Amino acid sequence: SSFQRPYFCCVGLPVAVMAKISRVLQPLPEGFSVLTWNMLAQTFIVDGKASYHHRPAEDTRWESRLQALVAELREVRPTVICLQEMSFEHYPEVAEALAPSGYSGVMQNDRKRASGQPVGAATFFDSGYTMVWDLHRTRTLAIGLSDGERIAAVVNCHLEGNPAAWAARVSQVKSCLQQVAKMDHHALVVAGDFNAQEPSAAACYLAGEGVPEGMLEWGYEVPACEKPDHTYALQKVYPSGNGEYTFTISGGVGNLVMLDQIWFSSSLFLQVFRDASWGSEFDEQVVIGGLPNRQNPSDHLPLAATFSWAAGAANLKQEEVVGKSVAASDENYDQLMAKARLTQVELAEWTKIVSTAAPKGKPSAAEIDAMRGLAQRKREFLQGLEKDKCQMLKRAADQLKKERSSKA
Repeated sequence: SSFQRPYFCCVGLPVAVMAKISRVLQPLPEGFSVLTWNMLAQTFIVDGKASYHHRPAEDTRWESRLQALVAELREVRPTVICLQEMSFEHYPEVAEALAPSGYSGVMQNDRKRASGQPVGAATFFDSGYTMVWDLHRTRTLAIGLSDGERIAAVVNCHLEGNPAAWAARVSQVKSCLQQVAKMDHHALVVAGDFNAQEPSAAACYLAGEGVPEGMLEWGYEVPACEKPDHTYALQKVYPSGNGEYTFTISGGVGNLVMLDQIWFSSSLFLQVFRDASWGSEFDEQVVIGGLPNRQNPSDHLPLAATFSWAAGAANLKQEEVVGKSVAASDENYDQLMAKARLTQVELAEWTKIVSTAAPKGKPSAAEIDAMRGLAQRKREFLQGLEKDKCQMLKRAADQLKKERSSKA
């Protein structure tokens, strides 16, 4: 049957300018951009449990796959490239191929890695950034990238693949974020292969939401739980349930699933995000024949987004004091927002409200009316929240005013 993947837009995301761009090979717009791609390790094609015999030999040969992978990365030119299923054997070859384009890289070196583990995560970054710290954890690789003024923490993850192991996936993300929180950074991006469709326990954790009653992950029931205690206000780039997919092997509409994602902290604004697919004709070919193919050299599709920095982004580093976590300085806006524990919908609405810039100079009558309408919208929004959320947002709003005035 014909595969229809509907167009969607990012309703509710806190952006001044936003667009979904096609996968036509061209550089991403200027800004801090991140691309994530599970590149499909060659060893899994040759020795893996999954069969790729339905694909022509040319589509699964390492040399042709490497050529297609590197060609796309060079054309798109993201600031950061997060690759999963990077073979330790092939990492030097990929690094050498990307070096002429100005990329440096780091390969995951988890001390707990089994001696026979053939793959890991690899992160490459543009020459305009310096890596100031790196954390190698089970199933995650986190690095701090400095542009000389600010540090962006980028977590490259390839979470546990056992469908029943939802708890392991949450633990892997949680453990990494706990370590990242101890490092200097002004923004956080989490990107990679989450090995679970949404809703998932790991997505609930990142979103700062509890797991609802009766939620299933790969058909396994996940026990309900309270909201997590991490200190970030995160949003995801790609919406769920819009027909989007990032993974398949054999094709077929029912086998096209969304396993990959990019999440970002509120100190970043999403400017554009890139379509994972080449379009409807490509989708039809995937449904019929599966992946990889000559256009896409992996069984996963790449995701990419460009961000801009929020003004006055504060250091999100945490310090441990007498058994509890406190901010290295007075609590900033981002940290207060994390404590508010808003849902994704609430966070999007609140960010719309506070992101509207006040007019410069004496406001016109129309601007005054708009300001009154915004104030009414804010009041109604706060009135509809639980008391503790409302109080925390009022503190956050006061702090945001202080941070903006200090930058004026």
